[in-house]
Amino acid sequence: MKWQQSYADLRNLVTDNETIWLTSRVTLIPEQIRPRFYQLFDLTRTAFLREHLPDYSEETKRLKALYSNVEESVKSMLGLEEIAISVDISRFLDETEGRLSEPLVDRLFQLLRDERDVETFEKESSLVLKNSYAELFHQVYRHWAALSLIKLLRGRRLFSVKVPLIEMTARGPKIATDPEPIPKPQEAKQLSFLSEAIPAFTVPNFIVDSGEVGQFVAFTTEIRDVYGQAHVMWRAADANPERAWFSHEELEPLWKRYDTLDLKHDVLFYVCDQLPDLALVADSERFARPDGVMICASRSAGMEYLREKGCLYRDHLRPRSGVFMVLPDPPEETPISPLEDIHWLPVGLEQSKLLPIVRSMKRSESS
Repeated sequence: MKWQQSYADLRNLVTDNETIWLTSRVTLIPEQIRPRFYQLFDLTRTAFLREHLPDYSEETKRLKALYSNVEESVKSMLGLEEIAISVDISRFLDETEGRLSEPLVDRLFQLLRDERDVETFEKESSLVLKNSYAELFHQVYRHWAALSLIKLLRGRRLFSVKVPLIEMTARGPKIATDPEPIPKPQEAKQLSFLSEAIPAFTVPNFIVDSGEVGQFVAFTTEIRDVYGQAHVMWRAADANPERAWFSHEELEPLWKRYDTLDLKHDVLFYVCDQLPDLALVADSERFARPDGVMICASRSAGMEYLREKGCLYRDHLRPRSGVFMVLPDPPEETPISPLEDIHWLPVGLEQSKLLPIVRSMKRSESS
């Protein structure tokens, strides 16, 4: 059914019932009419979604199946009780249609109240739907890629670092003046993609004992704006001086592009045979040089944008194994370039195409 047919039925229900009040200040739908009203309301949202995102159902069905499969494999492999993801992503996986059509609720009420016309509603709502879908798909894809790497690494045990949070007072954040010890990694039964608001140190989201590499691999799945938070973070008392560190000032050109190049959602990985050395990514003074950077490209990202982003990481973080561009779709243009240490991987949803990243971790071991 075309969405405008559903909307016409909804509009007629409102017009034919003088007891329904829909104004900017009052929303009154009598109890006896409410079930029919929301049945037509939801039918309109669903019809609009299916009309403007005709391919989402089959595509998300495949992504959800692959994500569920790798999630269960990793939980079994590492003996985990839970893999924690955000409520928003969980809703997208479990209630796809409801979550995707959620942005239409307020807009549809505005349409019923004649606060916008049908043409404007359709144009604006279509754009919002497509952007929302692309963002949610991208987030699940990133998690799928990270979990797939754990599976390919043949993870044996999982570790996490429980980091203190910055204490907030009436005058603002409490500043620690003396160096503080880095928390030790502890074996964990929960793998979490969630990040705390303002931690005292930046630590990995999780660390995997890899049977494939024969070392520990730490993953930071959300890069913080460390430069902006460094003034309230703690200084580590026992950071290993043998690790390669950058000062935050050295990385200022990177942090200046944090928002415009959306650095937050990229993945850093670190490889080491000493588990305690992987506990710290950054403190108030320094940032650890990664072994590699994985960028799961969003569908809206153009090649020039990705090249700029890749070069920024390569030139400033200088990852030992390079920067890996994981592409969810075949590129519209051939990503061939003379850019050294930037590797283009048209992975799609084929887990085995992530193997070059695992092989790079083995090279990192011997470098």
